[in-house]
Amino acid sequence: MEVADTMKQHSASEGKIYSFLIDGLLRNGDISKAMELLYCMWELKCVPMVSTYTQIIKYLFRSDNYKKACEVNQEMTENGINTDAVAITAMVAGHVQHNRISKAWELFESMKKKGINPTSNWKLIHL
Repeated sequence: MEVADTMKQHSASEGKIYSFLIDGLLRNGDISKAMELLYCMWELKCVPMVSTYTQIIKYLFRSDNYKKACEVNQEMTENGINTDAVAITAMVAGHVQHNRISKAWELFESMKKKGINPTSNWKLIHL
């Protein structure tokens, strides 16, 4: 039991380190290396955190790469990463930013059906 707990902590620590590195790459505008590092995590059996995916999705929306942001979100859910309120709010904001209002509303409604409460940022998006 102790070994399993240690392994979980080790994996979580690695995930945080990768997330930190991906954040740095995104801050430097290097989405290709950030994506490469994300895929490397999977190869090393280090499951990315939802926040890591959210960072990438937000960056892609800010870079006017709507289609790729949606693809990364789809990939995240297909890989079994459960979205949280922050990730969904980022997707809603991206849809609104790219004038896909019906998609944003649809996503918001699905969030409510899942019992996920919107973040405070939702109020800003809604305005």
